[in-house]
Amino acid sequence: MAQTSSIPGTALIAAALILSLLVTLSLPFLPGLDIARVTVDIEGYESDQRMGIWSSCMYYTTGIHTCGPREPGYEMEVYNVLNPSSSEVITSAWTRGLVLHPIATAFILIAFLASLFVSNVIALLATSFATCIASTAFILDIVLYAHLHSIVKDANFGAAASTSAGFWLSFASVVFLAIAGVVFHFARRREIRSLKEASYPLQSKDGKHWADKFKNSEF
Repeated sequence: MAQTSSIPGTALIAAALILSLLVTLSLPFLPGLDIARVTVDIEGYESDQRMGIWSSCMYYTTGIHTCGPREPGYEMEVYNVLNPSSSEVITSAWTRGLVLHPIATAFILIAFLASLFVSNVIALLATSFATCIASTAFILDIVLYAHLHSIVKDANFGAAASTSAGFWLSFASVVFLAIAGVVFHFARRREIRSLKEASYPLQSKDGKHWADKFKNSEF
């Protein structure tokens, strides 16, 4: 069971797990939790083109939306409403990295279970590994957004690329995991210190061995 000193770390991992799970579900299951989107604000063409983990979806102001095939590593056409022939395609090579999010979620779950049922050192190792996977997934999110932003900027048709809720939930998950790792690190150090103190029962509170008190004593 989790020790008192590591309970904050366990709570942080639980929070990271919930956030990562929400990001993993994403589009088309949770419409508001996309990673990035392209917003068109031209009269008669208002729409949001959103990128999720499993697919991309087009949302119109009328309430209608359409989604592409659900698959890891999907393609998305950034549609130029003013000049359809110049539309750009984001290939699967750019979106394939999104599959790291469900993988990161699985490792965060392992770290959470480790924090509950095994030692602090194992929990620290599991949390560190989960942090690495989640950080890599977030870095790939940044790369994908940068590519999307570049395409929209070059197209120059009155659209704007922006990050969305899923992007920031992913970032928050990484932060929570990193802090949890620090908590387990200090919990482990405290554990080692306690073991050292327990291994010297003859040492007094002032740090001296009991026999030292009899040195230079006068009888």
